[in-house]
Amino acid sequence: MVPGANCLKYCPDINIWFAELFTVISIKFLKCTGIRQGTELCALGTHQKSMHEFIKNTKGGKELTKALSERDAKFGDYRTSHDGNE
Repeated sequence: MVPGANCLKYCPDINIWFAELFTVISIKFLKCTGIRQGTELCALGTHQKSMHEFIKNTKGGKELTKALSERDAKFGDYRTSHDGNE
């Protein structure tokens, strides 16, 4: 038996309280680590014209590597920083 489980039948609101506390702690953690900002930017990016064009260029994931190389070529990093023989 879980310690404090008897309390749940006397305090049904404790589940809501724990859920709210967990949410606050989780959001604080995500903000401190920068993960939340990244996921919010990613969510905004899914509505951009360039993202829709990129998804179309992947042809359902079949040509993902080609689409990534074309997208990243102007930056000269990762897969585009070498001739592809590595």
